[in-house]
Amino acid sequence: MTVSLTANSAALVAASALYKATKSHEVSLERLATGSRINAAKDDPGSIHKVSRLTSETRGIQMGIKNALEFQSILDIADDTTSEISNLLQSLREKAILSMNSTYTTQNRADLQIDATQIIAGAEQAATAATYNNQKLTDGSFTSKTVALGGRASDQITLSLENAKTTVIGQYFISGTAHLKAGASNDTAAANDVTSQTLSITGKGNASVSITSGSSAKTAAAAINGKTATTGVSATASTVLKLDTLSNLASGKSVSFKIGTTQIASTLVTSSDLSALVSSINSSMTTTGVTAVLGSTNAELFLSNTDGSDILIDDFLTTNTADSTASLQVTAVNSRTRAEVGSAVSLNHQMASSTRQASIDSVMGIGHLEISYHKNFSMTGGASTSTLLARSNTVASTFVSSIDISTQSGAKTAVRVLDAALNKINEDRANIGASSSRISSATNFLTSINIPVSLSLSQIQDADFAQETLNLTKSQLIRNNAAAMLAQANSSMAAIQDKILGSL
Repeated sequence: MTVSLTANSAALVAASALYKATKSHEVSLERLATGSRINAAKDDPGSIHKVSRLTSETRGIQMGIKNALEFQSILDIADDTTSEISNLLQSLREKAILSMNSTYTTQNRADLQIDATQIIAGAEQAATAATYNNQKLTDGSFTSKTVALGGRASDQITLSLENAKTTVIGQYFISGTAHLKAGASNDTAAANDVTSQTLSITGKGNASVSITSGSSAKTAAAAINGKTATTGVSATASTVLKLDTLSNLASGKSVSFKIGTTQIASTLVTSSDLSALVSSINSSMTTTGVTAVLGSTNAELFLSNTDGSDILIDDFLTTNTADSTASLQVTAVNSRTRAEVGSAVSLNHQMASSTRQASIDSVMGIGHLEISYHKNFSMTGGASTSTLLARSNTVASTFVSSIDISTQSGAKTAVRVLDAALNKINEDRANIGASSSRISSATNFLTSINIPVSLSLSQIQDADFAQETLNLTKSQLIRNNAAAMLAQANSSMAAIQDKILGSL
């Protein structure tokens, strides 16, 4: 057996064990101190890409949740703003309905208009003032905004908020044309002369509407409303006729006529006072569907059928006995503006040689058709033909900012405009609510998937404290034992050297 004085194999083994135990001890100490299993690329080269990718995903998800919650705040502000605007519009509508009432005087309506002006200003201010991070929300400038739920294009949501200013919310409409059809001069009853037309209406969708020959404004409106689910566009109809300029009626004489087939009782009137005729007409209102009111003076009255049915005035008679031609003028009226439309038709009762002569004693009133939407729309099919209900394709508009309830007719128009504006605001709020629900759902989804992604990253990157504590304890024991054995091996070799060298 060879004894070497220069090679201490036992010490080398002990030193190697001490080195390994020290390295293991250092690794365990680092992992326990940082809480991370991977503190340098050398710790797990194969997991570097995975850790980086999962870190990006978890941080991206957390930022996506933050972005979604921030945008949720924007939608909450917009919802509160449009809710307040809706309340103000409702209040304004109440004022308009009050102004429509005939018990209100000119001064009363002027006072209501003062109040209305302030309400409109309040709504405009609300729409303009709503902001988030110095960005206007409800003035039409907050469009195509991106909610970044992640870094990929598929993780983006694009949302817009509608303009809620009083200068852009209101009614968009196409006004039809009311007209008259006179009977023949041989006492023949007048008849509806409306000719057919096909309208192509494009609102939220497109649809064609056929108006058949002989249609009243009422039936035309019903045809258009039958497509409202597709287009969003609706129609209303109303028939208004003005009766005035009664002439050549002898003193103490009466007039009578039929509305449709209903006989209106012979009524004592004068050219300057038709008030008794109003009562006679309204007594048959349940049968005819027609109501009568006096105009600006007692010398004129207005007949109206609010559903747009035709109004036939037939068999105009007077109790005149002397040779004369008594006449009563009838004029079509635009139910929206109360303006007269077209030329008047004179209904005549002609007496000659104490005998009634054949004359025009009948007229058919065809109503006013109005096609409207709370947003801009388009239509084709209207033409400037006198027998068509829709003679124009031009869309007009009236906005809340221009409402005037200081007159009864203005108040009636205001109600239409406000109804359209409320529809627009309600639609805006529904869209805000849908967007809010979508973002809430996205937030819930991101929160849910963040859990397994974060757990996966933790399993790869985080230190196992139980295992590392065990490794630390083990490495400490091994290091202490190895140090002791290294010292023992070194001392043993020194003793052998002393013995050998001392015997020389």
